[in-house]
Amino acid sequence: MIIERVTIENVLRIEHVEIVPDSPLVVIGGDNSSGKTSVLSAIRMALCGERHVPPEPLRRGAEHGRVTVVLSEDKTHKLPRLAVTRTFRPGKTKLDVRLDDVLASSVRRPQKLLDKIWHPWMHDPMAFASQVLGPEDEIREFHWSQSGHADRLHTLTWNIMVPRVILRVLLIGDTSYLDARSGDILSRAAGKQNAQFWIERVGYGDECLVVMTDGRQWFPTEPALPPNAESDTIDDD
Repeated sequence: MIIERVTIENVLRIEHVEIVPDSPLVVIGGDNSSGKTSVLSAIRMALCGERHVPPEPLRRGAEHGRVTVVLSEDKTHKLPRLAVTRTFRPGKTKLDVRLDDVLASSVRRPQKLLDKIWHPWMHDPMAFASQVLGPEDEIREFHWSQSGHADRLHTLTWNIMVPRVILRVLLIGDTSYLDARSGDILSRAAGKQNAQFWIERVGYGDECLVVMTDGRQWFPTEPALPPNAESDTIDDD
């Protein structure tokens, strides 16, 4: 089970964004305070329960916000396509999960269903790797402080996806260091495991599916740079 679509309106720094992944590696770029981190936070709020909702989840000045995350069908675990929506009003939040389509009837006790699907390591890849890999595995002997970024990512993503994890998604923040080799390692690792890695980084480059600017998305396929943004493509060194 992976994410097919994310729609966010008036949540944290985001005014509006809709993201439809087209590869196992979903890179969200942008300047600081542009809303890129808010995308990952909104996904957590939708899937992981009220404990991940901050005291003020609404965008400043908004009276209503929502996050919708559409999850793909999982035939192995006999789970249909799910549409997960968390709405926000001042001081209130509500979760709604519908099977297969937003027009279907709502699921009773929706958070109980989601808690069976997502895993706490979803938004903590370092903990994911260190907990899933056994004490005799390579990661226990790896000298993290002396390794390059690409080697860290290779070790991190080596065999971290296990059959018991239904939602095969990792949310990885602050990857401004990402170079071409590291990006390729992440993409291949996710693809081999039928998984997704959602990552956010400062800057703008061809690797970005979308670039956030002032709480809205700008697509790199458009001819001009987003407002107030400068090109920051991935280095190969």
